[in-house]
Amino acid sequence: MDTAGRTRPDRVPMPAGPDLLLLSTAGDEPADWLMAGRALATVLLVATRLGLGVMLVNQPIDAEDTRRDLGRATGIAGHPQALLAVGYALERPAPQTSRRAVDTYFTNRRGPLPADERRGTTA
Repeated sequence: MDTAGRTRPDRVPMPAGPDLLLLSTAGDEPADWLMAGRALATVLLVATRLGLGVMLVNQPIDAEDTRRDLGRATGIAGHPQALLAVGYALERPAPQTSRRAVDTYFTNRRGPLPADERRGTTA
């Protein structure tokens, strides 16, 4: 069961590391970027529902030369838009990190907090 109490689908044997998913579009214009963003949202929602972890690995997409090389290396005729690592997360929870006190972000008065009031943090 997952944290919401839903039964997980049968798990398929997975390789030791995550799989890579390359999202691409036929064109490379703003309308194509929007379509890629919508597809990415769908992928993220479906992966979450299936209990998968997803990490955006977009550094190769950010540089035009590596983006073009990535498209050629994978045999994709379109334009790579996003590179994702997808896999099942480890079963053990990640350690908690410290959080800043909520009143360092919000206040009922107008204007910024004085410096001596912004220092409050919690462990």
